[in-house]
Amino acid sequence: RRGSAVLAQASAPPSLWAALPNDDAEWEAAGMQDKLGCGWGCSHYYYKGGAKQGRVNDSSGSYCHIGTSSLGADADNLLTDQKFLKRALQWLVTDHKEADDSSSSGISSLVEQMQPQDVLCIAFRGGRPWPYTDSHWISGGNFAFANAQLFKGLAANYGAAFAEAVMPATLPLCSAVGERDAQAVAAEVVAGVARGSARWPLSAQRRLWGALSPPLGAALRDVSVESVGDWQLCIRFMAFNRDPRRQQWLARVLLQQAAAAANADTSL
Repeated sequence: RRGSAVLAQASAPPSLWAALPNDDAEWEAAGMQDKLGCGWGCSHYYYKGGAKQGRVNDSSGSYCHIGTSSLGADADNLLTDQKFLKRALQWLVTDHKEADDSSSSGISSLVEQMQPQDVLCIAFRGGRPWPYTDSHWISGGNFAFANAQLFKGLAANYGAAFAEAVMPATLPLCSAVGERDAQAVAAEVVAGVARGSARWPLSAQRRLWGALSPPLGAALRDVSVESVGDWQLCIRFMAFNRDPRRQQWLARVLLQQAAAAANADTSL
C-alpha cells in the first residue's frame, strides 16, 4: 500500500528510450515522473506516490505492491481464479452486446425494459458524491472506461497473480477478429492490467510486457474497422500521464507494427 501522493519538484522527463534500471531495487529508486499533466516545462512539479506501506509475495517469488487490504477470502480466491475470470469476461462480452442492442433500439425501448430496482440504482448512483476519477479524456466508442478502471485496480491490488489468472481468458478475445464486443473487452483488460502494473517490481513488469506484446501486436495488425477506436482508447489509457520509461515496450510494439505495415505496402 502507498501513502498519499505529494507534490514534488520535477526535472525534464527522461527520454522514451532511456536505459531502464538493471534490477528491482534500482527501478524502485528511479523516481518515475507520472502525472505530468501540465508538462514539466510549465510547472516543474509532478505528483509523486507516497511511501510504501505494504507488499505481498506473488506466485513467482518476486514482490508486488498491493492495494489497501484483502477483499475477503472468497473474493480473493475468485478474483485470482482462471475459471471464474473466464466466465466474468464472457459476461462482459454479453453485456457489451446487450448495450449495443439497447442503443440500437432506442431510449424508449430501454426504459420499458428497466426493472424497479434498476430505477432505484440509477437514483442512488446519481445522488452519491463519488470521488473524482480522472477520465483520461476517454469517451465514446465501445471501450468501457469503468471496466478498464476495474481491471487496473485488480492488477494493482493482486499483482502478478491477477495477470496470470486473467490473461489465458483474454488471449482468445484479442484474436477474435471481427467480433467487436470481444475485442472491446480484450482492450479493456489489456489497458487495465498494463496501467495497474505501474507499482510492480521491474522484473514482474518485464514478464507482463513480454506476455502482452504479441497479442497486442496481433490485435493491432488484424484489427477491424469497428474495433479501431477501442484499441486506440486502450493505448491512450495505458499511456496517459505516465513516465516515458513505462512506455518503452508499448512504443516498440507500435513501431514494429508500423514497420510491418510499411513493408507490406512496399511489397505490394
